[in-house]
Amino acid sequence: MNITASEFHIVSLDDKYAIQVDNDLLTTPYGNVIAHESYRLMQHMVLELEGREEIDVSKFGYFNLLSTYIEFYENDTPVMSKEEFRRFILSDGVLKACAGPEKIHQFKKWGAMLRILEERSLEYPDLIQTPYPEDVEEWIGGPDSEYAKSVDELVTHFCNEFNLLSKQQKSVIISCATTHGSIIYAILLASKRCSELEYATAIAAGECLLPRVFDVEIDEYRPWMNELVLHANTVSNFVNFTLTPDLHTIDILRERLPNYTFLPEAARFALIEALNRINEANSDDYSSSVVLLGKALEVSLKEHYFDPFQIRFKSKFLEQTETRIFIEENGKFEKFARFLANEPHQIEFGSMLYVLEKLQRPSTRSNKVLSQFCDYLTDDVQKPYLISKEFVSNARQLAEARNKAAHSSRYTLTEARKMSEIALELLSLV
Repeated sequence: MNITASEFHIVSLDDKYAIQVDNDLLTTPYGNVIAHESYRLMQHMVLELEGREEIDVSKFGYFNLLSTYIEFYENDTPVMSKEEFRRFILSDGVLKACAGPEKIHQFKKWGAMLRILEERSLEYPDLIQTPYPEDVEEWIGGPDSEYAKSVDELVTHFCNEFNLLSKQQKSVIISCATTHGSIIYAILLASKRCSELEYATAIAAGECLLPRVFDVEIDEYRPWMNELVLHANTVSNFVNFTLTPDLHTIDILRERLPNYTFLPEAARFALIEALNRINEANSDDYSSSVVLLGKALEVSLKEHYFDPFQIRFKSKFLEQTETRIFIEENGKFEKFARFLANEPHQIEFGSMLYVLEKLQRPSTRSNKVLSQFCDYLTDDVQKPYLISKEFVSNARQLAEARNKAAHSSRYTLTEARKMSEIALELLSLV
């Protein structure tokens, strides 16, 4: 459809916004009206279409992403099976590093992914460079080898991460993975765990298109890279525009969470998705909502308090020997010690609560590390209630529910609402 002489107007359509092209409403290739609650998304789509000569759903952009969402995700809650997800993983370019010295440069561009692998004790699989998942499966071999088990652990981790995300995030992840060849980096981008530039350079490294490393000229690389960054920015905007709370959720957040805008972005996204699912009340199992509520608190504690203290503390460790001695001296708090020493170690929800619980005891002062962390929470950031018995007890209740929900326990709507009350109360204090 040629649109060089067309005029675009955003119009109201029930409780959504649509785009009128001349005298007709803009539709998907299957004839469904393009409509959404986000006015800003419609604005960006108009700006995009005004710069094109024709409407082409094959071109990556807001029209492409929203059409895909409306056709395949809006009225469904897809859960990808591990088998389906495995094919995406076995085709992922960032898991197929070159065999030569170029691998060093590729790994430098894959830092966001490698940090997650290190934190979760997952092995980089170093898959063979073939576009066919069947050939990769044959190369991996039988399921009983240690290597095959490590690949399976990687698949399980990222599959679980994918299935926890919203329908909007899942939609753009599949679009990105299909277009750019990496479902792992699509997950990281859609869940705000890598920047747009990190995403683009990671894809470039997976495609062996790094200048000064591979046989690629700067003049060839620059326009391709600019387009990839534009695609990544479009995805980020799409997620931001579509992951908005419904009106009931907005009322809850205004009343219960005056500090909502100060929560980490990943925590806000997890909380919104959990509350939206609970408010929709159209399921017989709300375990995924409970997992997301726990994640919101876990991310908030880590990014607001544990990470800043680690940054302040890690400058003390100059040599590997000092790190080893520090960990040995703090054996009872080994996970916390490894985290502070800046080893590739992820401190988990339960470990954070264990530390906060220990800070309640007078004997804390005998441990120099815990004493400094206690002073940091009570004096530096002035959050003494984070180590109160009530806070830790309620946080433990949420953490235990999160763990059960993550391991196949089912949660009713009533149980999920109870957990949401606890989570909102805790998050209001963070």
